[in-house]
Amino acid sequence: MIIVTTAISGSGEMEHLERVVAYAEKMGKKAKIFNVADLFFEQAQKIGIRISKEKVLNTRRQTMAALQSSVSERIVADLVHWAGHDSLAIINVHATFYRRGIFKRGFSSYYLSQFNADAYINLLSDSEAVFGNLSLRPQWNFLFGNRNKSEILKKIMTWQSDEVKDTEGWAEREQKNFFVIPTRSSPEVIYRIIFEPWRKIFYLGMPITHLHDEKYAEARNRINCFAEWLRKHVILIDPRHVEPLTPEMLAQIDKEIYHQVVERDLEWLIPQCNGIIAFHPEVIVSAGVNNETREVFETNGESFLIYPYDKKSVSPFLIEWTDEIVFKNEDEFKPRFLEYLGKDYLAKVEEAEKCYNRNRNG
Repeated sequence: MIIVTTAISGSGEMEHLERVVAYAEKMGKKAKIFNVADLFFEQAQKIGIRISKEKVLNTRRQTMAALQSSVSERIVADLVHWAGHDSLAIINVHATFYRRGIFKRGFSSYYLSQFNADAYINLLSDSEAVFGNLSLRPQWNFLFGNRNKSEILKKIMTWQSDEVKDTEGWAEREQKNFFVIPTRSSPEVIYRIIFEPWRKIFYLGMPITHLHDEKYAEARNRINCFAEWLRKHVILIDPRHVEPLTPEMLAQIDKEIYHQVVERDLEWLIPQCNGIIAFHPEVIVSAGVNNETREVFETNGESFLIYPYDKKSVSPFLIEWTDEIVFKNEDEFKPRFLEYLGKDYLAKVEEAEKCYNRNRNG
């Protein structure tokens, strides 16, 4: 199996992909990362071209194209050994370069078609984490300058949007699957997407913004336990793995940043899912969860709603976006969800779990 992954600089994508490779190998698969950036510098050194990581984007376009071509030819030649169902080749590239406020194309369309990838995956990181990583690298001084943090975060989010847009365009052109996966998610997510494509993908909705306070510690713990239960059965997309809004950022409304968050959830994370499980561990109504549930419902996905209406009455508008009953708590929900998944599906889950246990125990 072959996948092409993308991410903007500072996303920590290589660390995530290394965890994916380690996980795949533990599960008995053969896996390798072709990190184009590393191969690029290796090729330049081999033929005596002076290129440094700090100044690489100053390189003339023709030199960049020639080096990229040479590296890509090497990858194409090697991919014949990685096309089997028990192997995974990850080609990691940048869809866009960002230099002095200008977005530039990051990779050749010709070689993307030569790779014949089975899927395209964008690895998405917190804008705060990207901010911290790039602030330590001199080549990104132009991004920081005299700007305040909010301005920089908006530029990072815009860059991420461009990276997602281009990667999605590649997948659409090649008629392949496209996913947006948080870098802080478990490596099992990509593993299952590739090796267990029969698994359903669900988005876990929750009132994140309202649960920061310490008094909701128990509610957060319930969400954690519930998420662990769901992960045993489905591929779980958890928005907590890419939450850019800290309490400080929520102290004032910045429409551009807020719009980016809405776009991320409604247009990137949710469309790749079969459905949503909207979990309210407390009597808290969230505009975000309500909109996410409506988005899934009106695009014909499965929408499940858990809300403690035994503690307080529920608005008719909250329950409009589900064909299911409203579940009072996660324990009431679980039997119905297993019924929804079905016996054949659960048999596959059980067989996969046996495989996991064998590999975990050596």
